[in-house]
Order: sequence, then C-alpha cells, then structure tokens
Amino acid sequence: MSLSPFLINNGQMPCAMVWNDPQQDEYPGVRTYLQRMKEAQIRAHDSMLEARIKQTHNANSKHQPCPFKEGNLIYVSTKNISFPKGLARKLLPKYVGPYKIIQDYGNNSFRIDLPDHLKQQGVHPMFHSSLLQIHIPNDN
Repeated sequence: MSLSPFLINNGQMPCAMVWNDPQQDEYPGVRTYLQRMKEAQIRAHDSMLEARIKQTHNANSKHQPCPFKEGNLIYVSTKNISFPKGLARKLLPKYVGPYKIIQDYGNNSFRIDLPDHLKQQGVHPMFHSSLLQIHIPNDN
C-alpha cells in the first residue's frame, strides 16, 4: 500500500477535484481552473510513465548475459586488492590469475579458488562479475 504525502501530512485523503453538483454554471471559473489542474496532473503522470519506460529501455539495452560459469578459469581485477607498500600501483597488473570459479551464486557473484597468499592478505573469495575477466588460453 502506497501512501501519498497529503495522507501522511493531514491524515486523510484529499477530496475529488470535480464536483457532481447539478448547478454547473454557479462557479464557472472554479470549474475551469479545476479542469486545467486535472489536465496538468494527467500530463505530468503521462510524462513520468514515458520517462520510466525510456529509462528502463536504455538500462536494459546495455545488459549482457554473464559469460562466466562454474569451473571456468578467470582473471580477478586488482582494483580492490591492497598490495605491500613500496610497489607502484600503476606498474602492477590490472588482473591476476587465472583462477577457477568454484561456485556461481546466480546473482552475478562468484566464489573463486584463490591462492593462499591472497587469502592471507584478507582477500575475500567472492567477486562480482564486473571484477572478473574470462581466461582465453593461447597455443604457446
């Protein structure tokens, strides 16, 4: 159940903007004003729906299926991994590995079989797919 700001502030819902009074000619200016306000609300509502549809379409157009599966070899980004002092970050590799995917959680998160030296540094073995890169073996 969604609550309107008017209901939260005043404790009651606002009354309808159009009266069902048989004497429609009694206050013509009020009726004209209410009709303009109702049309403005309808246009604003339609604009919000149109913007929501457009944003949803734009967001979904860039989604790609996750290329990783359990058992694949992948590289892990060093973006969030801390290294010992004295090493220049810009000279370190962008990705380390390849490591094997142990478990797929189904929400673009994967458990990786990390080596012991990374586990001792406190690196958690679960990574989002945005921090992974697929390993492509070469013939050398």
